[in-house]
Amino acid sequence: MDYLTYEKSQDTILVEHPVVNRGGIIYYDDKVADANSILVENKDGFDDWSFRSKVDPSFHNLDDIKGPYYMYKAANNDTIVVIKDGYVLKFKMPTPDTVS
Repeated sequence: MDYLTYEKSQDTILVEHPVVNRGGIIYYDDKVADANSILVENKDGFDDWSFRSKVDPSFHNLDDIKGPYYMYKAANNDTIVVIKDGYVLKFKMPTPDTVS
């Protein structure tokens, strides 16, 4: 598997059917992004989540988005950008010291 890390970039890619598996999202063949990447920006108020926490309805992870959507990430950056139905969402990848 090819894991998306802080150092790696991901050109814009269409994610049609993301598969959540062991804390990762397989988004293309053998490419995997961390499903625990946390929503840090939702300026336009996207609200079509596949899961909503009863404790904090504004808390979302990358695996709470249903495909299809586009995503990309710059190298040496901790933010995954998702474009879903015209909305731009930003997710922060966990740092190695926050992963349990």
